[in-house]
Amino acid sequence: MEIQKKALVVDLSYQVHRNMAVPNLAKLRTKDKVRTGGLFGTLKTLQNEAKYGNYSKIVCCMDSYPAFRKQLFPNYKHSRKSNPDSPEYLSYIAEDPYGWSEKKAKHFTFEKLKEVLPKLCVQTIIQENVEGDDLVYRTCLELTKDGYTCYAMSDDKDYLQLVHLVPGLKVKRVIAQEIITKDNFQEKCGVPAEWFIYYKAMIGDKSDEIPNIAKGFGEVGVKKFIYNLDKYGVNPDNKDLVYDKILEIAQIPDENGKPLAPKVDKEAIEVLKRNMRLMDFRECPYGEAHQEELKTLLNEKLQFDAPYLMETFKKYEMGTLMPMLVESTFKRMSNK
Repeated sequence: MEIQKKALVVDLSYQVHRNMAVPNLAKLRTKDKVRTGGLFGTLKTLQNEAKYGNYSKIVCCMDSYPAFRKQLFPNYKHSRKSNPDSPEYLSYIAEDPYGWSEKKAKHFTFEKLKEVLPKLCVQTIIQENVEGDDLVYRTCLELTKDGYTCYAMSDDKDYLQLVHLVPGLKVKRVIAQEIITKDNFQEKCGVPAEWFIYYKAMIGDKSDEIPNIAKGFGEVGVKKFIYNLDKYGVNPDNKDLVYDKILEIAQIPDENGKPLAPKVDKEAIEVLKRNMRLMDFRECPYGEAHQEELKTLLNEKLQFDAPYLMETFKKYEMGTLMPMLVESTFKRMSNK
């Protein structure tokens, strides 16, 4: 009987930011006042997933900057606290009484994870000028070619586009406690999987400063319009024709003689094209030139290092992570 190959692919940057925003974890320190909440929370999340998921491989992808989206659209993520132009940047770099700022805590967390994860047989990948979500997409494509069923772990809605882009992929949403698949996509998300990225590009993303394509064209109107696009047989994967078809169908009269989507004009289409370049993982200029490097990293053999892990977990007072050393979950992955 052939053993199913399962891979968990994680946007490590997203997980760290999410864990550091949890109040109890944000306060977590060692006796020496080292801020360990992001490190502990992320490792604990991976431990839980590894224990119950029976994965053959776990891969963590990290952000790299400068990201091409910032070059394409200067306002991209403009208001994030970590952006020097943000009004909240001073609070991001402000040190607490023990000499720790949020910036320093995140740097410490990422650097320590890059050391610890390979010792747990978790591959950690970073590529220049590629954000974590784009790297997750490329990683899942590569693993799928190698026979893996991929689970992309994130509660970020942008990841839902992967259900259509990567054959057989499932999105595991930890906070929502659900798994999104091709079969339940429309029920859970309200639009067909193949149209999801257009839906996102039409409504925009306030957290990233990406505007919707037309004022007043919100979620309800966009979902209704996408229903009509699907009904009229528009192929969302044919980008050479799709924008012209969207504009054409937007002007078709409804039962009251009014255009189906009057706000979708030529100007809105140009904004849609820009938003698609920002939000569609396929638009990342990662390129085939880096694929061989990615293959090499994904096939790298890692060695479980119990002594290092024992020392590290003790040093940072993370005793509840000790079961990693006695359970075979992570060690087993080094033999696959």
